[in-house]
Amino acid sequence: ITTITSIIMSNNNNDNNNNNKNNNNTERIQLSLYAQNLKNVAGLFKGTSDPYAVVTQIASLSHLNNNNGEKPHILGKTEVIKNTLSPHWVTMFDLEYDFAKELKINVGVYDEIRKGDNKSMGSVIFEIGDILGSRGNIKAKRLKNGGTIFCRARKAPPKEVTAAATFEFQLKGMKLKNVDGLFGKSDPFFEVSKYIHAAGGSNAWQVVYRSEVIQNNLNPTWKSVQISFDDLCHSNHDESIRITVKDWEKSGKHTPMGHFETTVNEMIIMSTNNNNNNNNNKTTGGYTLKRGVKQFGQILVVNASAITTTTTTTTTTEAPADTAPPPAVAAPSATATTTAAAATVVPLPPPPPPEEQPPTSPTKFGISTVGLVPMAPPLAVPPTTTTTTTTTT
Repeated sequence: ITTITSIIMSNNNNDNNNNNKNNNNTERIQLSLYAQNLKNVAGLFKGTSDPYAVVTQIASLSHLNNNNGEKPHILGKTEVIKNTLSPHWVTMFDLEYDFAKELKINVGVYDEIRKGDNKSMGSVIFEIGDILGSRGNIKAKRLKNGGTIFCRARKAPPKEVTAAATFEFQLKGMKLKNVDGLFGKSDPFFEVSKYIHAAGGSNAWQVVYRSEVIQNNLNPTWKSVQISFDDLCHSNHDESIRITVKDWEKSGKHTPMGHFETTVNEMIIMSTNNNNNNNNNKTTGGYTLKRGVKQFGQILVVNASAITTTTTTTTTTEAPADTAPPPAVAAPSATATTTAAAATVVPLPPPPPPEEQPPTSPTKFGISTVGLVPMAPPLAVPPTTTTTTTTTT
């Protein structure tokens, strides 16, 4: 009996050690996609394709050979971008990657057909390790039908950080320059881009948010934006972010109206100054839109602040029923412990999805995925109950 028990304990220890090694090799990876020069499959006299991408995690070799391991499953799909053959999708995809194993994804690109079946524009397969080992963590692959798909990979932010640290801001345009001709008025929207630091000097701007379109308005007030600090600026409040304003066009060839660069800290200061001088009709919280040397109006920061998530945990310990209460105490003793964790503040590619009418809601990146029975505690140990309350302010 002793020998059998020792063998079981040894096997359990080995399993635990293997699990620990596997956990150490596992990392959450975040993927983003864009494409260039796709083949137009819309058909003659039907305009330009409206591409979107579907990302599928392919089954591992162990599953195919031994019915073990990961099964193939769809990670998600991007937003549809109208009338373009070089889409920069905002949607991102998270997955668990084991550095000790090969992991492949299939990226299929489709043209959305409003009345009928969507048309395939081609597909490619990426291996995550190849992407991470490429210059700038970006890998490009050509589609058989024409065009190139680019996949970028990076370490995903911890889930608790993403949920707790969020930057909220709202922008307003003032006296924007009309770029829609003599008989029209611009339909402005804006994009927020973060600066990507890549190895080998291949740095670039990546769009992480695209606002709604406001039609025929040169003084637009856009909806409030909420973006996680990590997605916006790698949780660095002083890192540059770029905001670009464009005039929406049904053809998908949107006209730039200028851009400016700023930081989260600067936007918060701008918002504070603007609100303090609001009664005096001053516009100290504004940025000048520039395209080259030309000015295209001002962008005001209506508000800019952090959304802090506070978690309160209360633990209450009661005396067991068969234990006499302490002398001179009529009720069981209770100890309450409260812990509060508050998130800190930190400040966030391609045209908005046009339809027959321009989109009226913002687009946000976004996705996403036996041991032994423990012995019961002795009666002398009091039971413990824990209540957790999460409040967002």
